[in-house]
Amino acid sequence: MIYTATDGELQDMRRWLNEKLTDSDSAIRFHDRKLIEARIERDRTQAQLDELEVEIERRKGSVR
Repeated sequence: MIYTATDGELQDMRRWLNEKLTDSDSAIRFHDRKLIEARIERDRTQAQLDELEVEIERRKGSVR
């Protein structure tokens, strides 16, 4: 395919492949940001759970 293509077709293929690479890079950056956001949210949730567990244990120790 490449060896029988005209110069114009080769230029079109190059342009298309460069656009595809750019799109892939953009998708990867988007998913990297989403992964970071998900990890931050998970850490916040874990911190809230840890705080809740401490309060539950503290209340077990006090007589009501």
